[in-house]
Amino acid sequence: MSSKESQTSKTINYKIILIGDSLVGKTCFFRKLTKGTYSTKNISTIGMDQKTFSLNINVPSDPNDESSPEEEKEFLIHFWDTAGQERFRSITTGYFKQSHGLILLYDITNKTSFDNLEKWINAVTDTLGKNNKKYGLILLGNKVDLENKRKIQSEEAEEICKNNNIHWAGEVSVQEMTLDELNEKFEEFVKYIYSIVGKGEDDKKPIIRKLSTPKKSAKKKEKLCC
Repeated sequence: MSSKESQTSKTINYKIILIGDSLVGKTCFFRKLTKGTYSTKNISTIGMDQKTFSLNINVPSDPNDESSPEEEKEFLIHFWDTAGQERFRSITTGYFKQSHGLILLYDITNKTSFDNLEKWINAVTDTLGKNNKKYGLILLGNKVDLENKRKIQSEEAEEICKNNNIHWAGEVSVQEMTLDELNEKFEEFVKYIYSIVGKGEDDKKPIIRKLSTPKKSAKKKEKLCC
């Protein structure tokens, strides 16, 4: 993975967003993937955070035919971390537009984060429509390192995916994963999104917006991330 500002005409642009409740581990995921750092304490995301980087991945030459010969393609990923707090929900959903992929994260030890999945799914379909051929929605459980505190069984998550035509990506521990393992998992997500939207539509090229600076009066609180 490498940062990249320019792109060629053959580069595939994807806007991918991390969504889910606060404290499920989104910011830990984002920072570990984009910066290679991890901390059990993190400043809660206020609004949005974004990083652009490139990936070269071997994928089927024809996204609609998995048996077609593989070839290396360059992907320019516009990756977004979002705030999970209710007061930022309208800001977060506003960034769903023109997304090619959304990674919906929940905490296997937090039943509320699981119960709220329906709200997140509805927010996505209300914004992007129910045509899952236009974007890839991925469900991922986090914090399997806290197995003794588990509240949600994987079968429950799989059922959610079956009922809503969502891709089930399994369960992970962002905290315990190596950077190579996290990179490999993310590449799986990109391959899945490619199988759904292919090169993407011309009118869906990601819009990079300048993030507004929070008011000085806004206080950032440190909370346990993962």
